[in-house]
Amino acid sequence: MSKARKSPPPSPLLLPVIFWCLGIVVARHLALPLYPLLGMGFVLLVNAAFLRSIRFALIMVLFALLGFIRHQVAERAPSALQEIVTTRGYIVQPIEFRVLSQHSSAYMSYWIDLEQVADECVAERVLFYPGQRLIPGKRYKAVAEIKPAAHDPILDANYHQTPLRAINQHVITELDGGSTLSIATWRGKLLQRLDDRLGSKAGLAKTILLSDAAEKVNWTEKLSRSGMMHLVVVSGLHVWFIYGLLMLLLNFVIPRRIAELVFIPLILLFAALNMWSPAVSRAILMIVIFIIARRMNRPVAPAQVLALSLFLITLVSPAQLFSAGLQFSYVCVAVILFVMPGLTFWQANRDALPLERSKGRWGEALQRLLLLVQYLTTLSLAVGIAMIPLTLYYFGQASLNGVVGNLMGVPLIALLLPLSSILLIFPAGNALFRWLQISYEFLLMIFDRWAAMASSLPMYLERIYFPASWTLIALAVCIMLFLLIRRQFRWLKYTAVLTILMTAVLLLTALPKREPDARIIVFNTGPGDCIYIRLPGDKHLLVDTGRMLFRYNYDPGSESEWLPDDSWLNRKLPDWFTRNGVKQIDWLILTHLHFDHIGGVEHLASALPIRNLIVTDETVSSGRWAAWQQMDLFRQTNVVTITDTVSIRIANARLKFLHPDREYVTFSENNRSLVFRLDLDRHSYLFTGDIEAEAENYLVRRYPAELAANYLKVPHHGSKSSSTPDFIARVGAGEAWISTSRKNRHGFPHAETIERYQGQGVEVKITADGSIVHDPAWK
Repeated sequence: MSKARKSPPPSPLLLPVIFWCLGIVVARHLALPLYPLLGMGFVLLVNAAFLRSIRFALIMVLFALLGFIRHQVAERAPSALQEIVTTRGYIVQPIEFRVLSQHSSAYMSYWIDLEQVADECVAERVLFYPGQRLIPGKRYKAVAEIKPAAHDPILDANYHQTPLRAINQHVITELDGGSTLSIATWRGKLLQRLDDRLGSKAGLAKTILLSDAAEKVNWTEKLSRSGMMHLVVVSGLHVWFIYGLLMLLLNFVIPRRIAELVFIPLILLFAALNMWSPAVSRAILMIVIFIIARRMNRPVAPAQVLALSLFLITLVSPAQLFSAGLQFSYVCVAVILFVMPGLTFWQANRDALPLERSKGRWGEALQRLLLLVQYLTTLSLAVGIAMIPLTLYYFGQASLNGVVGNLMGVPLIALLLPLSSILLIFPAGNALFRWLQISYEFLLMIFDRWAAMASSLPMYLERIYFPASWTLIALAVCIMLFLLIRRQFRWLKYTAVLTILMTAVLLLTALPKREPDARIIVFNTGPGDCIYIRLPGDKHLLVDTGRMLFRYNYDPGSESEWLPDDSWLNRKLPDWFTRNGVKQIDWLILTHLHFDHIGGVEHLASALPIRNLIVTDETVSSGRWAAWQQMDLFRQTNVVTITDTVSIRIANARLKFLHPDREYVTFSENNRSLVFRLDLDRHSYLFTGDIEAEAENYLVRRYPAELAANYLKVPHHGSKSSSTPDFIARVGAGEAWISTSRKNRHGFPHAETIERYQGQGVEVKITADGSIVHDPAWK
């Protein structure tokens, strides 16, 4: 007679925590007064105490309400400093601060805790750009410009950042009082120690041991493409490796029960040194809960542990629920804990494998290896499938290359992690240390090459973004698959009904919506120009490509402090193009050759096909054009050279190029900017590049009637050397758009320029407040 199957431990926290999280999600999108919510909670609690028949439903609603209230309380009003900076746009004040960690080595940025601004004590976390190296844990004083962090709702999807950033304006001086016992100090020392001992090979060790953001970016793309990121880093698997290693070492000298008590403060210190990253925090919470349950002799279900850890994390910080890192971490672990036990085929009886016990010890070892390979392959596939909806939503990419990548990636990380730890604490300068160092470098080389190989495999998608609604439906489908694997047919039925309803609602709400045929977006590029125009017939135009970006030059012997590094377009637009279905640029118009207008040309040409290019004859005779020709940048592009006034028809729109005509001669690059008017239906738009008063006066004399427009892209970012009163009056626009940051070295937009427009009754919009979106059909 078969033995009765033991029922799994209960998970009473799972549903309450799900409702708790639903409450947090609702609170993120809906604000309600706090005190009526507290009163509602009290009413629910009293009713749940007496109404047994509906007690369960009332308790679930109560948890949702508590989650809502917790988020409301956490979303406190902006601090006094935030309000001042938001109102004024920026402030320049002496500050005192403590450095927490480096954010980016390329752009020399650090996370700091502001302690004092002018003579006022504050407590604010800020992203700081000092222009020089700082030491984590140390205190400094400086004069800094403090401004709101850049966030554009059009371009910065899924963006979460500190509200403030600061830029150094003066000499930075180190202060006394930097505690040698602070976590930031010890973290900085450990990172420096790894640099000293491993040099240029320290990046991966700093990433897996201390979650160093500055180094993580160097590995993110390769590990993401290879499918190794989620299982190796995001899942917190490395924390379990550390747990096993520490317990193995501690068990040599002390009993297991005492070793676990010693382990808890050590692993909490590890979490603090990792800045409480979601993956590390979740893994540590789970380990600690398992330890406590074992000491209480109470079996605990994995779902209970997962729910409790999620509840504790969101209780401390509800905003963590919307962190991509936390979501990835919990999906990974849910697959490991719940899906893998249902996939019983990888646990096949060893007798069914090619090698049998009769083959001896080596046969047994090979059987175990085959089982491990089978398990890692199945796990990588399951995790990769479960991650697809989230990675497509957040990053527009998905990878199943981990099916191959993790076969070597996981064992190599299991070796590199303890080796990195030993090199961190082992005395240097001896033969054993050098042997360990060579071993680390050898394994790192294998890991790097394996990751590169796995990332080159074809099981990878990119530039395919899921909207939030599709992501929810895809996640629901994944849950249905999980329930089917686990043979939970009752819950499968409910989930299927919910998924069908969600899909129906999505289709019904999507049917009446129709994107406008035409749209103009003046992008927030900072001090630069980039304007997107969609015309009827799905024609896509781009006017200029934004500014070039520079990185800090670490070489003290170099003449240049900053070096060309990237472009605004490459940072912002490829993902935006993908999200908005832009597959080619039908017309690219380059007004002139200054770097704040052409900084992204090369990246645009590599990202999308450019069918037609419009430039001046001065452009095609320039050295910059010759360099582009050598790069074969526009080999498949039709180049239209403007030598005089001309009109070009695109669908039912007309572009009329007014300037420079054949009689206009100047040595000013700004004044020979292309100026054109777009006529679309009943609206007209004048785009003016960077022309100044000289060119404006020429246009007023030469083409007074052609300048009339409903909307004007203000010349030269709102400089006082442009926008003469006669030019503004001749255009007669009702709305003017200025493309510039709020604070820049030129002081754009100048106050007198704004006054000229407002004095003539023109509404002024500035991209510093966010990208300007204009839909002609809706005006």
